[in-house]
Amino acid sequence: QLAILMLVEMFECNGIEVISANTDGVTVYYDEAYEEKVKYWIKFWEDTTNYQLEDVDYLKFYARDVNAYFAVKTDGKVKIKGPWSEVGSQSGTKLDTNPVVLVCTDAVEALLSKGTPIEETIKNCKDFTRFISVRNAKAPGAHKNREYLGKVVRWYYAKGEMGSINTVAHNSKVADSDGAKPCMDLPLDFPLDIDYSRYINKTREILYEIGYLQKPKQLQFF
Repeated sequence: QLAILMLVEMFECNGIEVISANTDGVTVYYDEAYEEKVKYWIKFWEDTTNYQLEDVDYLKFYARDVNAYFAVKTDGKVKIKGPWSEVGSQSGTKLDTNPVVLVCTDAVEALLSKGTPIEETIKNCKDFTRFISVRNAKAPGAHKNREYLGKVVRWYYAKGEMGSINTVAHNSKVADSDGAKPCMDLPLDFPLDIDYSRYINKTREILYEIGYLQKPKQLQFF
């Protein structure tokens, strides 16, 4: 970590902007004219510390924080990290995480890499599993309108659906379950009551979080 901090200091002291850093890497933003300067300080750092760096070039980088971001690589592929990622950091597989409105992640990814409007991605998606959310509920589980659902609940956002999914123990709301329609068994046919507007709004929330969109300033009167 101290070696990484030294690299950060070298970059910043020489006009190379560090936009993100963690325990094993640094992300920098610089003009092409600084390319040789960047290479010089990387080589100097490697010779000094005996560590070797691997580099990845990004076309776009939008982040909420160091552990939550979308990065578009030069080949058009998108690296996703954090709560929007389909895979976890522990094993690098889908087994690490529960799916949460993955169609919204798909929409952000398509927008950043291809310029596809988020509405187009969401409304054209015919894979129902991309619309569901799965969350664990504290024992003994959760219910919706007194119908017991279990300790692991699955839902999607449906038009006209009211209320939330609540825990049995304290009747507290399961996170993000307002307007959620329980779906403990996957339907054979694609549902016709999906509330697309909810998914579009959730996608916009992600775009605000990562800085792609800027929330308009609100007027305050005193």
